[in-house]
Amino acid sequence: MAVWIVFIASLAGSGRTSDDAAFNEVVETSAVGDQLPKPAQLVGKPLTVCDVLSPDPTRFNGKWIALRGYLEGTDEGVWLAGECATHLVTKGLTWGNYISIWVVESDRSATRSWERLQKRLQRLHADGTKTRVWVTLGGRLETRATMDDAVVQMPYGLMRAGFGHMGASPAELDVVSVRDISVEQSPERSR
Repeated sequence: MAVWIVFIASLAGSGRTSDDAAFNEVVETSAVGDQLPKPAQLVGKPLTVCDVLSPDPTRFNGKWIALRGYLEGTDEGVWLAGECATHLVTKGLTWGNYISIWVVESDRSATRSWERLQKRLQRLHADGTKTRVWVTLGGRLETRATMDDAVVQMPYGLMRAGFGHMGASPAELDVVSVRDISVEQSPERSR
């Protein structure tokens, strides 16, 4: 349990949230860019990490989505992962099936969402080494203009220029809500 509490506590101070409104369908962002979509615009089923990454995450760039997956985290960052049949490949580099999570510290409602998540995980006795935490996160997806822009040539070879720790994720979700939390026994970790 302590692993998830520390992991989620590190998120609590780094978030942006509106409410736990149902962020369920892809919605175009407004001209202002940071305005939240109206809840009436957000209906439908959440996307999975696999839905977003395959075949090309750039089709969701700048759009408000609800994203379902399981949380993964280390000292270097937090990701929403999926169990996908395939992997995104750009210029011969294979990406992991995960999306970097970003929560803006200045938004108090985001912080409250992460605090509720932490309390729920404590009640469920979740432990990051023994359990897998599934969540639906609402937010705006950010990626490069093209996936070719996410891989750059360096003197030593190709390098990912994505999001999160060492640019290893092909996209990032700017989180504004957390909902639909469930915990299951974790299969063998393979990341």
